[in-house]
Amino acid sequence: MKKTFITKWQRISHDNAYNAWCLALAYEDGWGYCGKRKLRLRKNKRLAFRWMLHAAELGEGDAMIGVASYLGLGYGCVQNIGEAIKWEKKALRTSRVDLATRNLACSYRMLRKYRLAVQWFKKAYTLDKDSAFELGKCYLFGQGVKKNTATALSYFREIASVHSDPITKIHAMKFIADIQCEAPPTTVPLNIRRMPLPVMEKRAECYKKELRRNPKNEAACWCLAQLYLWHHLFKDALPYLRKCRQLSFCPEDIIPWLAATYYELGMLKHEIELYESCLKSNPKDKWAQRRLKLAREDVHNE
Repeated sequence: MKKTFITKWQRISHDNAYNAWCLALAYEDGWGYCGKRKLRLRKNKRLAFRWMLHAAELGEGDAMIGVASYLGLGYGCVQNIGEAIKWEKKALRTSRVDLATRNLACSYRMLRKYRLAVQWFKKAYTLDKDSAFELGKCYLFGQGVKKNTATALSYFREIASVHSDPITKIHAMKFIADIQCEAPPTTVPLNIRRMPLPVMEKRAECYKKELRRNPKNEAACWCLAQLYLWHHLFKDALPYLRKCRQLSFCPEDIIPWLAATYYELGMLKHEIELYESCLKSNPKDKWAQRRLKLAREDVHNE
């Protein structure tokens, strides 16, 4: 029965761009919908690329961007950045012009054509402010433009305050700290786990400065909390973890971090209240059930 549905799906996708795109995503993710029926497929990057290419040839804008991404990274095909650029330029004529423009800039950067990359990132910035992060990196490292840390800082601050993706906001916040602490710029922000204590204190002051500028800066709160947690300064981390939870900013599941902090500080009643609030929102949460039982035993044994 499953093979019959997959065969039918392939048949109806030959002349329908959207169906071909959905089939490509199904092979990429390992599942998808054929009509109202959910099907599980074996993940296959080559088949995903084949159907994505077919959808792109039929005019599907998302598929054009997907084909370019596969070609640029060599997923399910031979890496060919030049061919990826051709598909990204075709996608500029579709409704996904914002994403196509940003991806085109990234492709030029992969070819080390930095000036072209900056030009396209600036065009992408006029369409979608998400490109501020990439422009910030260009100015920070002097790629395609004259190095200017002040301009880079303004772009990173913009992304840290408006961007929807928490991971990008955190990376922007860490670059802000690098600039303010006059740390050597690296393509990946400094790993807080390997930080000497004097450097940690200097970075903490940078994050606090950003919080004073904008008290609702979620990324600064999270970076401060993580900074203190990795140095076992649980008392210092606690107010920032609580604030992240109030702001609903959770790049990772914040509950285990908050629970561990309560445990380390001996605040068992607060830990129990936390697990109980988790169970109110999700009564079937086995992790919260198990931890609540252990916390109550700890209280009983005191």
